[in-house]
Amino acid sequence: MVDLRRIDGNVEALWHGSGLLHRFILLLAADPFACPSLRGLVTPVQFSYDRQTVISPEGFSYGPSILEVVPNAATADGGQTGTLISYGFGTGTTVTVGGKSAPITAVYAHPIVTPYPYPVDAVQFTIPAGTAGTAVDVTVTTASGTTSASGAFHYTAAAESYPLSASLQAGIYDPKRDLFYFTDTAQIQVLSRSAGKWLVPIPLPGVVGTTRLLAIAESPDGSRMAVSDFGGNAIYLLDPDNPAAAQRFSMPLIQFSQTDWRRPDLPSPTTGRSTLKQMMRLRRPHSTNSIHQPAL
Repeated sequence: MVDLRRIDGNVEALWHGSGLLHRFILLLAADPFACPSLRGLVTPVQFSYDRQTVISPEGFSYGPSILEVVPNAATADGGQTGTLISYGFGTGTTVTVGGKSAPITAVYAHPIVTPYPYPVDAVQFTIPAGTAGTAVDVTVTTASGTTSASGAFHYTAAAESYPLSASLQAGIYDPKRDLFYFTDTAQIQVLSRSAGKWLVPIPLPGVVGTTRLLAIAESPDGSRMAVSDFGGNAIYLLDPDNPAAAQRFSMPLIQFSQTDWRRPDLPSPTTGRSTLKQMMRLRRPHSTNSIHQPAL
C-alpha cells in the first residue's frame, strides 16, 4: 500500500511492504495535490527504514507519457507494427492513432532497445489505416489517465505491390527513364512505375552456372550501367538503351599464398628460434659503444 501526503512543499509516499515502512520523497516539477490532472515524471528519493538513501532518476510517473513514436510514419494502408517508448504503461493500456484504435500486441516494463539511457516502458501496437499526407495525434490511455502526442504520426502514400517470382538482390531508380532496375540471379529485372508492371528482363552475355548478380550502379547521365557477378567473378558494363551490346569483363579471383606478403629480407618461419632474433636485428641498429633506444 502507498500513501501520499504533502510535506514541506514535497510529496511523501509511505510504502508499507513486507512488514517494513519505506519513506519516499518525490521531487516534483509540479504539485499533484494542487494540480490533480498532473501527468509527468518524478525522481523518487527513498529513505528506507535503515536510513539508506536511494535515488531513482525518472523512476515514478503520474499517468502515462510519450517520449518516442517508432516509427513516426507509415504507409496509409496500415498494418505495420508501431512502438511507443515512455513511462506509465501497463495492463489495460490502449492506443489510438488519428482517433482510430491501434490494437496492442505487446507491453514491456523495460526498454526494448538496449542500451537505453532511461528506465522506460514500451508498448507495441498495430498501426491502423489512415489518409496519405496527414499528420495525426497518438493517444495513450491507462487506468492512471490519458496523454497525447500532437501530430506525432505521419501517413505516406499506400504501398504499391508488383509481384515477381525472382531472387532480387539490389536495385536502383533511373529518373531519366523512370524505370527501376534490379539484379536477379542471372539477369536484370526492369520495373516500369508508369506502366505499373514488370518489363522484359535484360539478359547478360557469358553467364555461367555459378553466376549470381549482386550490385548494380549507373553513371550520373544514365548512359552506362555496371553490374557485378559475385558468383561468376565478372563485371558487366552496358548501355540501358542498348542492352544487347553489354560487355563482360572477367575478374579472376586472386589467391595469395602465405609467402606473398612477406618481406624478402625476412627469414621463413620454418627456420625456428633464430627467426625472432633475425627480425630484431633488422629492426634495431647496433653499436659497440652505446645502446640505441627506438624513438617514441
